[in-house]
Amino acid sequence: MSRGTKNVLEGVAVFAVGLCLKLLTGDVDIPVLTLTKVGVVLMVVGAVTLVTGAVQTVHEARAGTPSRPAADSTADSRPDGSSDPAA
Repeated sequence: MSRGTKNVLEGVAVFAVGLCLKLLTGDVDIPVLTLTKVGVVLMVVGAVTLVTGAVQTVHEARAGTPSRPAADSTADSRPDGSSDPAA
């Protein structure tokens, strides 16, 4: 999995947690922080991470960089396309 794809997944997860905090913790009072504001901050961080991952993914696709190195299947074949059983 490429770095861009991981960032997209991480961004979606952080955004979802922030959205849950924003929507579900309006009645909860804790001494130092307001959980709805923490939810908004997490939503912003998740959105930034998501956009960063999307840009990285598009950049990798345009550069032709594969997400995983492909197996070198041409190592066992001869330049004319036929395989060499003796090698």
